Amino acid sequence: MIDQLHVNKTVVDGLERALGCPVVKQNTAGKRPEYPFLAFTVTTPALHPGGTYGDYGGEYRREVRQVWSLTAHSGRDNEALALALAASDWLEQGGRLWLGDRDIVVQKAGGIANRDTVLTVGFEYRYGFDVTFVLENVIEKTPDELSEVIETARVAEEQEAKNYGK
Repeated sequence: MIDQLHVNKTVVDGLERALGCPVVKQNTAGKRPEYPFLAFTVTTPALHPGGTYGDYGGEYRREVRQVWSLTAHSGRDNEALALALAASDWLEQGGRLWLGDRDIVVQKAGGIANRDTVLTVGFEYRYGFDVTFVLENVIEKTPDELSEVIETARVAEEQEAKNYGK
């Protein structure tokens, strides 16, 4: 199973360190931070590219892609755009190494688009893009699958040869 909480925390921690602003989950009931901030939504939690699970001792593993939508929010247009550009740059360069060391691979960051919205008294400036991560889906083996395996066996002919002196 994908440890989604670990993935979220790892990506958010990296982005917050690189950008110096809060990174929050979009569409939650929590209080919104002050501008500027970056928000994320996991739009595609598990996209299977094909293939089968590999057997790695006590577990099965398979590559999975996960798509996130990232949106920079600000009360100023240029500030929102600069934040989106900085997030994309980090994911395409330094973040690739940092996240890769933590078993999250940045496959690609898409193009940045305007996502402005009209509030009741003005605009909230937004720019965003999608990013695709490559993760491993890990399934622990059941006790039945972990039962003892016979490593070697004697072939009947070998035993017969010993018994009859051949």
